[in-house]
Amino acid sequence: MAPPERVARNVLLDSLTIDPQRRRFIADHDGTSGTLYQQVRVDTPQKLAERAVELSYDGLQALIEFDGSVGDLVVLDQAGTVTALARRVPPGYVQTNWVLSEFDGTAGRLLRVAAPNSSAPTVSTLAERVPTHGYDSFAITDVGYGFASLSDWDAGASAGHLRVTWNGESVDFGPGVAEFNPVFYPKPGILYARREGKDAGIWYAMVRQ
Repeated sequence: MAPPERVARNVLLDSLTIDPQRRRFIADHDGTSGTLYQQVRVDTPQKLAERAVELSYDGLQALIEFDGSVGDLVVLDQAGTVTALARRVPPGYVQTNWVLSEFDGTAGRLLRVAAPNSSAPTVSTLAERVPTHGYDSFAITDVGYGFASLSDWDAGASAGHLRVTWNGESVDFGPGVAEFNPVFYPKPGILYARREGKDAGIWYAMVRQ
């Protein structure tokens, strides 16, 4: 057996991918971000991107060009070519069904990601000016699937426009909603809160079954 050889320094351990023939990892980490590398078998690692902070377990998606708050969510093909999927994305959205892009620290554009675990995911816009807590999906086995979002978020009022889609049917509850939460008992529906005006209070809307 040949003597061990250092491959990289300051490797982010949870960034190591699972394919031993085409390993990807984030190294040269400075405590905030590092360099994304690819190593094919035992070849010298190849640099793919800078300022990387997250990498999916299969190496197909990464968050790079991180500025301390947001970065670019990208897709990587087998050769290591980097293609942008969404810009100005905060951490936590690698290989998820929903992504906040163009995030300004308060709200961003909510994207729906189709086939997030594939090598060719696609995105479509669902809503604008959505805060990080402003969306959720919920499902009831053999009954239906729903999605709710707060758009047009007003940071001063801490409120936005609530829209709920259940089994393909969408209902707008209008602006001025501070927060919401799907509930399942005793009947499935949405609890939402209005803080100001004549409608201030906690409201409940039951979904059709």
